[in-house]
Amino acid sequence: MGDEEAPKEKKEPSRKVCLHRVEIPEDMKADAILYADNALDKMTLPQDVATDLKKHFDSEYGGTWHCVVGANYGSSVTHQTKYLFFFQLDQAHILLFCSDKPTKDLPGSAPTEKA
Repeated sequence: MGDEEAPKEKKEPSRKVCLHRVEIPEDMKADAILYADNALDKMTLPQDVATDLKKHFDSEYGGTWHCVVGANYGSSVTHQTKYLFFFQLDQAHILLFCSDKPTKDLPGSAPTEKA
């Protein structure tokens, strides 16, 4: 009992990844895939996975992120240019987008202007 370790975060997704629409920097794409894969391991309800991924991106990158997770849904969204990602992990379809510009500087990008 005392020898049990907490599960470690994975470095590679355990689910089949299918990219449907990628308009997001490469580092954000990799972060979203791994974070969502880990969330799907821990949570059973799609809305909990969506909330967890949304909060992670709000905290990590700033801006106002939105996330939809499910197996069957339609959507029509307005998003910030270069910040939309629609992908699939096994049967879970995940739509992640930012409705305004992320406020934190991204690696390899020019600093964002602050008003």
